[in-house]
Amino acid sequence: ICDMDIKITLYKADIMPEVYKITGYTGAKSKDVEQISSSEDDENILNSYFGEAVSSVADIVSRYGYLSEETNEFSAFCFVLPSSWKQTVKMALEKSLKQYVSNYICMQWFNLTSKEEVTYYGTICDEQAIAIKKYLLERERPKRN
Repeated sequence: ICDMDIKITLYKADIMPEVYKITGYTGAKSKDVEQISSSEDDENILNSYFGEAVSSVADIVSRYGYLSEETNEFSAFCFVLPSSWKQTVKMALEKSLKQYVSNYICMQWFNLTSKEEVTYYGTICDEQAIAIKKYLLERERPKRN
């Protein structure tokens, strides 16, 4: 069985607006916008959390792939999967990776600003980690002639 490489790139520009939306929304909901919502001023902290989230993903997927490239704009993963891997789940895998990263960043942010939110985002991360592994284990059934 020949292996195949699948590359998935996580772009900060796709993920960070979602983080700003989530953290800003939580601040508005609790009426304490100044303390909780993240702004562009906090970009350095959030960018460091992006790096932590990517490292966490690298740990989760270490049996299936690796962090192949990292810049200020993106992080790319290369997955070395068997040729029987079910390619139709690639979009779902990519979505779960993005959700994991954005929720991980939010979890870390709320660890500083609003501790009662941490468990919620931690649970989402746990669920996404399970989904990521599940997608990486998907296989096509052999076709009979």
